[in-house]
Amino acid sequence: MYSSHMRSPPFVLFEDTHPEAEAALIALYRQMSPEKKLRQVGALNRTVKQLALSRLRQDDPEASDEVLKLRLAALWLDPALLLAAYGQERLEAAGLL
Repeated sequence: MYSSHMRSPPFVLFEDTHPEAEAALIALYRQMSPEKKLRQVGALNRTVKQLALSRLRQDDPEASDEVLKLRLAALWLDPALLLAAYGQERLEAAGLL
């Protein structure tokens, strides 16, 4: 049963999580300062980038760090922004154009 201090969320965030556990997690998030929330988002973003980079390395173990950096950027950036940021020559060298 839900505790009186935990409100049921209006929607389900996690299909594989018990509603009481999800309510407790939401309650903790509500108590966090904005600064701590931003730090956690930053940490999650770094983790996602590390996982993506690991996958890129797995797909092409011989790729240089420069090529991997560009391929990682290509996952996040709009093609026009990627081209403006890194230039046609570098993207062609990385096999991205």
